[in-house]
Amino acid sequence: MTRAREFPGEESTPLGDLAAIGANLDPMAWSERALDVLLPQLACMVQVLPLEFPEGRYGLVNITHLVDGLDEGRSEIRYFSSGNLDRITRHVFKPERVQDQWIFKIPQTPRRAFVTDRFVERVRQAGLSGFDFELVWSDEQEVVDSVTR
Repeated sequence: MTRAREFPGEESTPLGDLAAIGANLDPMAWSERALDVLLPQLACMVQVLPLEFPEGRYGLVNITHLVDGLDEGRSEIRYFSSGNLDRITRHVFKPERVQDQWIFKIPQTPRRAFVTDRFVERVRQAGLSGFDFELVWSDEQEVVDSVTR
């Protein structure tokens, strides 16, 4: 497999431990190092397809862990005139549903990945590169961030 050649100069940029296909979206490509660090906690929550780049081995990670944890009544959600969900502009989660999680998706936006502070802390402790986190919700006990690039 080779990297896209659409952006001149990008090929010389080293790949990080996370090579996202799209911001906040599943699937993501994680380096072998990231997989070694994160899979012990996440193995039952993800599927991994091996990838090989000239720069090294990666795994295409599909998050399969779905948590019905969004508090729709307290979140700010935009809908199309058809009644279908357009976007969530402010997330409020049910603490009892997300407090013990590492990584998950929600039924309302099944292509968007969310992680908790325990995931963020593990990534930072290991010094993994390419992971960037945006705070989307917080309460006294838990912080939920989305994986971005």
